[in-house]
Amino acid sequence: MELNRLSEERRELYDPAVRNQLIIAGAGSGKTYTLVNTVAERIREGIIDPLADDQQVTIFTFTENAAEELVVRLSQQLERDEEILNEMYVGTIHGWCNQYLDQNANLANTKILDELERSQLIQRIYGLLELDDVYETDSFHRQIELFENDLGIYYNENITLDSQEIPEEIEPALRRYVDFIEEQRLIDFGSLIRRAIRTIRERKDDTQYHLFVDEYQDVNPAQVELFQALTDATGDGTVFAVGDPRQAIYQWRGGDINRILEFDEDFEDVEAYTITTNRRSRPGIVNFSNSIYRDMEFSSVDLGDMSAHETRIDNQVSVLGDTASQDHAKQVAEEIRRLHNSEDVPYEDMAVLMRSVTSSYGGELMDVLEEREIPFHSPNRNSGTEFVSDVVFSIIELVETVEDTHDRNFQTQQEQREVQERIQELCSTIQPYCGDVTTTDIHVAVADWFELLTEGGPEYDNEQYNFRQQFYDFCDKVGIEIEPENTALQEGFASVTQIMKSIEEVYRRRFQGRANVRSSPFTVFTRNLKWHLENRLERWAETGLGLQNRDAVTVSTVHAAKGLEWPVVFVPHLTKNRFPVRNQPHATSFSDDIAERYSTRTEDEKRLWYVAATRARDRLYFYARDDDRIGPFAYQSTLDSIDRVAEISNQLPQNLSEIDSPEDDPEYIHTGVSSFLLLLECPYHFHMRHSVGVNPPVGKQFGAGNVLHRTIERAVDDEEAGLEEITREEVYLPLADYGDEMRMQNAIRANVENLIESGGIEGVNFSETPFTIQIENLVVSGIVDAIQESNGQKGVVDWKSSVHEEFSQRYQNQIQLYALALRRLGTDVQTGLIADLSKDNPTEEGIPVDVSTDSTTELLREASERMQNLKQRGPYTTPSERSCSICDISDVCPDSEVNET
Repeated sequence: MELNRLSEERRELYDPAVRNQLIIAGAGSGKTYTLVNTVAERIREGIIDPLADDQQVTIFTFTENAAEELVVRLSQQLERDEEILNEMYVGTIHGWCNQYLDQNANLANTKILDELERSQLIQRIYGLLELDDVYETDSFHRQIELFENDLGIYYNENITLDSQEIPEEIEPALRRYVDFIEEQRLIDFGSLIRRAIRTIRERKDDTQYHLFVDEYQDVNPAQVELFQALTDATGDGTVFAVGDPRQAIYQWRGGDINRILEFDEDFEDVEAYTITTNRRSRPGIVNFSNSIYRDMEFSSVDLGDMSAHETRIDNQVSVLGDTASQDHAKQVAEEIRRLHNSEDVPYEDMAVLMRSVTSSYGGELMDVLEEREIPFHSPNRNSGTEFVSDVVFSIIELVETVEDTHDRNFQTQQEQREVQERIQELCSTIQPYCGDVTTTDIHVAVADWFELLTEGGPEYDNEQYNFRQQFYDFCDKVGIEIEPENTALQEGFASVTQIMKSIEEVYRRRFQGRANVRSSPFTVFTRNLKWHLENRLERWAETGLGLQNRDAVTVSTVHAAKGLEWPVVFVPHLTKNRFPVRNQPHATSFSDDIAERYSTRTEDEKRLWYVAATRARDRLYFYARDDDRIGPFAYQSTLDSIDRVAEISNQLPQNLSEIDSPEDDPEYIHTGVSSFLLLLECPYHFHMRHSVGVNPPVGKQFGAGNVLHRTIERAVDDEEAGLEEITREEVYLPLADYGDEMRMQNAIRANVENLIESGGIEGVNFSETPFTIQIENLVVSGIVDAIQESNGQKGVVDWKSSVHEEFSQRYQNQIQLYALALRRLGTDVQTGLIADLSKDNPTEEGIPVDVSTDSTTELLREASERMQNLKQRGPYTTPSERSCSICDISDVCPDSEVNET
């Protein structure tokens, strides 16, 4: 594949002569700018038209964070033309597949499983899958891990169950799993893509799709097949892909580097371009990165060298290597302190990147930083992970101890005393996080929790698996509170609630038939929760990298640092078997022909090293040593091929590059309607839920609101099905017991009958109106479900099974936001109504909402003020009796007025 250089004007991107274009954009070259600018210019030029009925402009990203950034930047480029922005999709591939299938394949009441939920599901149906007969290992968790690896290849490579490529020994288990999730109204990420491809081809979609794909080096074959299905639907769809094969570091989870290198084999009518100017780094760092690249094996494409942008050019030393010192942790810590004290470099402008942070050498480095009182932020070593260790693991051990001693007859007083001392020790470990309570109070609270986990059986109530509610109740009893400024503790709390949520989503769920058998709440709590906190916390904790709000050094894995940058970067422990790690096989049942790239090889580690080096703007420090015990510097060939790398084991050179703190980019937040409403009630609540990712408890009727809306819509539009059949199909509450679901079905059927008979749905248009609007530095996206026209006036209406007075202000804010969004999209709205379906006449007895321009202007003013205060002050509480009474994290809020009553 031939790579072309872009012209300065980039007209070849904005008015392309071909259908499909690939841009290979090296590190620091402005990849996001290129993608956003190309979309905006093609819209301005009329090359693509998001408003056209027969076109769809779709921008695919790999993370929600990346999608949020693109939405914000597009909003700026399009000068906040919200009508155009609302007609585009910007988000993850899985998110698009979910939306497409929901519109075209009836995904109602289907639960989408994320990766951790899928792991929990496999544990729950382990016996049904008969995994014990598939894998040779006796380890329960290892068998599950191996099955997940095989399942990943099955999905990523888009292999059919009848394919000869599937090893004979795993085919039955794969088939049982696939059949099971379909029967139980479940769908995982892999099957989302697979079903979307099938639906696109079966429907013979006549939409012309214009696809823009970010981070193309990370796509897998199934995702490419999705792109092909979309662009082939009309034969004239287009693909604009941006990526960099030098930064392909996710092969172990399915990313296929050959898809970007062989782009012209997957698509016809292709042009490929390369951007070779690095706007981020100093020339020394750019040249050093080029030397890393030149050692890579890209046989099919010559990517060429990068060059530093003219604004970054200097003649100073920017790459410093220590290949002699043995104590890397000490050397890194001393240079960090020197930079801070002698060169006035803020701690937050420095990062230490390693292959693994949870390794012994990673822990050693953080120990040294602590000893020297150098502030640092690491997802794997902060008060959040200490909270998990001190509190959650202590709770689990206490619960196990209570169970162990429940009917136990101690043989000696010494034995009994040792158990009592251990209980005291564990309670004392929890106590510093608590309010004014004794260790006895903590022990009693744990004993109460134990009773909830063990009562009943062998059949257990769904609510006994409601671990989040039990966790929040425990925190309330012992006075655990999380201060707004303690972001590290917030991360730890969020990680625990995220894992608990995933466990609950599977074990609280009511399955049909023999599949409803499940381990006891006690076993799930002590086994599943404990294992995931011990083995998977690093993955969840990494989501907190962006929460740092103090001047502190970042300590992170290279994988977690992808897409970020710092003026100064340190990369220690560049020795064989540490970085790079040993070659590791793919650990799947598939043949090497299919699964080889899922292994970890030296070639993969070179790309990871490239990513680490290119995170640096002004200085890159690396540390390695030739040691028989540890192993030699694995990248010596890089050093041998380049000049101007200063050896610093003895002293620093005089001609060091300047360190410039980068200008802060404007900070924007992209959120949904629910989070926006929380912002208006309490910025701290908004911060905890949206920014930190804390998961609150949910009731057994979770999702009933969406069920009600779908039932009303179908009752109006579906001429064939009767209301009883509709409610039976739509009202599905798997977290509730069967009896609760039946009662909800009857209640919703009666409410909808009453609504129809009272004339409450006359003039209602159920065409969903998606919207994305910008309010200062806040971008809000949502969907208006229905608009009602009466007496020549259009109004926003929302139906509630019953109206709770304490939520009335939230309801009104929601209606006003919808009115504001509709006006910005060109629909003049004069009225707003909250219809109370528990009343005899829901419309007449509903709550009218003021949606005048004055009211929506006030809503805007209040939201803008809250966002400005958040930026200036950080998260802060605004407690009131009303807002605290409906806050779902009030149990851990230090200022909750509910706690004071």
